[in-house]
Amino acid sequence: MSIPLIELENKKNELENKIAKAKSLIDQLGETLEKDVNNISKSEEIINLKNQIYRDIEFRKKQCEEFEQTYNAILDEIKLEKLLFNLD
Repeated sequence: MSIPLIELENKKNELENKIAKAKSLIDQLGETLEKDVNNISKSEEIINLKNQIYRDIEFRKKQCEEFEQTYNAILDEIKLEKLLFNLD
């Protein structure tokens, strides 16, 4: 009992259509995956930039504290000089 040629041809066409749809879906998934990877890369860049900004802010805070300490030390020296000058 053999399968008629027309049935085989129909099955072949069905399979070809399914394969074409599968290839199309794979291509779409590939494009989506590529977009997701790009978005992840952008997210990582944003996180890295944010972290760099926080590090810069902390560095600037530390610099300000050092400047403030230097300023206060200079003020103390000026006050001391005034006291010594007034004693003479």
